Amino acid sequence: SRKAGRELFSRSAKALLFTGGNATGFDAPAGLRLELIPENDPFAGSGALTVRVLFEGKPLAGVLLTAMHHDDGGQHLRARTGQDGRAAFTLRRKGAWLFKTTHMVAAPPASGADWESIWASLTFETDRGTIPR
Repeated sequence: SRKAGRELFSRSAKALLFTGGNATGFDAPAGLRLELIPENDPFAGSGALTVRVLFEGKPLAGVLLTAMHHDDGGQHLRARTGQDGRAAFTLRRKGAWLFKTTHMVAAPPASGADWESIWASLTFETDRGTIPR
C-alpha cells in the first residue's frame, strides 16, 4: 500500500425519477458494469429498502454499501452485501438519498495500471418528511 501505483477509474451512476402513478422498472438492471438496484419501491414510503449490487451482471458479496440522506451531513447508513449481493436498509426519512459503493479489481495487463476502481451510485428522492414506523 505504500508503493506507488497506477489506477484506472470508472463510475456507473443511476438516478431514479418518479413520474406519478405506480412506480415500475426501478428494479430492472440497466447493464452497468457495477450497478445498484433497489429491489422494492424506493418511492413507496416504506422505511425498508433492499439494494442488490451486481458486478458484471453477477451478485457482488462483501462490498460496503453506504446510504446518505441529503440533509444528514456526516450521518451515513452502512451495510455489507451478503452472498446474494443484497444489503438491507431502514430509511427513517423521506427526501433525497444517495447510495454508493466502490469495487477494486486488478487492472487488465495491457492497461499499464495496477488496479481498477469502479464506483457506482444510485440516487432517488421521496416526498419530504419522516417515514412512519
